[in-house]
Amino acid sequence: VFDVTLSVLSEQNISVDWSTADIDAVAGADYTAAGATTITFNAGTTALTVGVDSTDDAINECAEQFQVDLTTAAGAGCGNVTINTGTASATILENDAVQIDISGPAAAAEGTRFVFDVTLSAVSEQNISVDWSTADINALAGLDYTAVGATTITFNAGTTGLTVGVDSTNDVINECDEQFQVDLTTAAGAGCANVTINTDTASATINANDPLQMDVAAPAAGNEGTRFVFNVTLDVASDQTVTADYSTADGTATVAGADYTAEAGSLTFSPGVIALTVGVDALDDVVNECDETFDLDITNIVGVQGCGNVTINTGSATATILANDAAQINISGPAAAAEGTRFVFDVTLSAVSEQNISVDWSTADIDAVAGADYTAV
Repeated sequence: VFDVTLSVLSEQNISVDWSTADIDAVAGADYTAAGATTITFNAGTTALTVGVDSTDDAINECAEQFQVDLTTAAGAGCGNVTINTGTASATILENDAVQIDISGPAAAAEGTRFVFDVTLSAVSEQNISVDWSTADINALAGLDYTAVGATTITFNAGTTGLTVGVDSTNDVINECDEQFQVDLTTAAGAGCANVTINTDTASATINANDPLQMDVAAPAAGNEGTRFVFNVTLDVASDQTVTADYSTADGTATVAGADYTAEAGSLTFSPGVIALTVGVDALDDVVNECDETFDLDITNIVGVQGCGNVTINTGSATATILANDAAQINISGPAAAAEGTRFVFDVTLSAVSEQNISVDWSTADIDAVAGADYTAV
């Protein structure tokens, strides 16, 4: 509402035209324009008002102004009537604050470029800037993703959405899903208006895509009495502790047969460790036997942190115990005896054997004659 006044009382009716004009407010968008319109001071009246409606929009903008101009003052046929102040302005104060929000992307595999959406809550007529940067949660900058220091993005007037991107690293480490975040700071409008950050942080989840496999390898064949060492390995390093159980199992070699010492226990691979060993002692007996085998079995692999894909690739390996106890066959003759005696020869092995052993035998003349002095075989 603008006040239009006369400096003194008048005995005549006085009229004046008024109209609106833009300063930086825009007619039709920010206020209702008025064309040349006449108001009349009746005799004896010294004050009138004219009103102009401003528009309540939803646009974030600076304070804006328009003006009312007076023209064509006239008395009713007499008197000296002039316009002293022909223009007055009005300021429309901004009441549409704008808020900045950030939202994170869906979880994705290593090597993905993660795109965060940064948005304004309302259209703005000014340029708006905000700084963004990355921060670790449990993902590590430089190892799991590419860090970004404080970087400014600018919403040009009329723009309500921008994006910022962060690259994750496709490594070959078995690990848990990991997270990092993007933080918003230092929001500013271009010299006017109310600009604040509503949601200042959003996170991204990097899904682990590097499985881990465990293998056990057999040692070289060895003699009785050898300590057989089995190598248990991971195909990639892991960020988590990995455990597995191991135990021996009879093949042709048996614990009951005193061929080797049974073993059982657990292996623990600390983060970064990829190889451990299990030792099993073979027993040195004096039994003639064939080469024999026993197994080492790996079971129950677990990622202790409960994440990451961990499996057993080769879960069993066989060790071969080489027989090193030869069996020798000996024959010994009987004592001298009279004609007509049945002579008994002893055939013996030098050691006990787990196998059946056969040997051929036959007679041969020295000075006795087969068929005359003894029965040939």
